[in-house]
Amino acid sequence: MAYEYSGSRIRHRAALEGEDLVGHRFRNGTTQMVGQADFERWVAIRSRSHCNGRSKKREFENRGPSEVFLAMLRGFVQELLDFCRYIAFQCSGSSSEPGPVVEIPIGALLRVFEIPFSWQRQHHLAPIEDALFSDSSPTEGIHDRVLCFGNGANISWQLLPEGQRIRILRRSWEDSINPEPEPVYTKA
Repeated sequence: MAYEYSGSRIRHRAALEGEDLVGHRFRNGTTQMVGQADFERWVAIRSRSHCNGRSKKREFENRGPSEVFLAMLRGFVQELLDFCRYIAFQCSGSSSEPGPVVEIPIGALLRVFEIPFSWQRQHHLAPIEDALFSDSSPTEGIHDRVLCFGNGANISWQLLPEGQRIRILRRSWEDSINPEPEPVYTKA
């Protein structure tokens, strides 16, 4: 369920295990994760709204009047559907940004895909690595979220490039290594 977070206009929701997310740099300068499907839908709608000025002249060459009419009708219906999707997207609360933002809990185990080559070289990482989502500044009010990789490299969350893909492997890394203790039964 999406909800507004601390009075901001960016909606948030909790992360789900196994979910694929994409990084997006919002207008306020923060890098946040959104669901992959939400991000792809946002990109598609933005690209449709930017492609309004195409020439249709070639589309109608060497066609009879009935074919031209049907092609124009199909084009009109497609543009109407695109417009309706665009209006629905505008009314969803975040027309210029994808959303909702996915809140990842501290201690989550993540798989980072398509790690930038510069990071691979600088931090000795592979193209795909698992990382722990952590807070490097436990000071109240100051939060620097980081990706902690297995080789000890820590990379600030705010350095994630636009479109960076991750998957939530576990919402809590501790739960994956510390399973619930089995109950012990004693004879009375």
